[in-house]
Amino acid sequence: MKTFMHKKGLDRKIIDRIFPRLKACSPIHVVEDINRILSLGATKITSNRKNKNIIKSFPPTTIIHGSIDKTVPYTLASEFANSLATIGVETPEVIIYDGWR
Repeated sequence: MKTFMHKKGLDRKIIDRIFPRLKACSPIHVVEDINRILSLGATKITSNRKNKNIIKSFPPTTIIHGSIDKTVPYTLASEFANSLATIGVETPEVIIYDGWR
C-alpha cells in the first residue's frame, strides 16, 4: 500500500506518519515475512509462536476481484492465495469477475 500511495504522489515519510503500523496489519506483509523466513532455509515456521498463531488464525477466505481493476491488478489476488497456501493456510477461493473494477 505504501508503494501504491507513494506512486500516487504521497511522500513516504507522510505515509509512515499516517500509518505507522501499516506493515504489521497487512496480511500480504505477514505472508511476505513468512516466505522470507522460508527462503532463508527454514524448513518449519511452526517453531515461531507468532507465525504459528497467524497461520492458525486465518479464517476460511474468499478473495473476490474485478478483472479491470486499474489500481490493483487482479493477478495479485491469485498470487496472494498461492502465498497463503505456501505457508500452510487453507487455500482461499479466488473469484475473478470479468469486467468488474
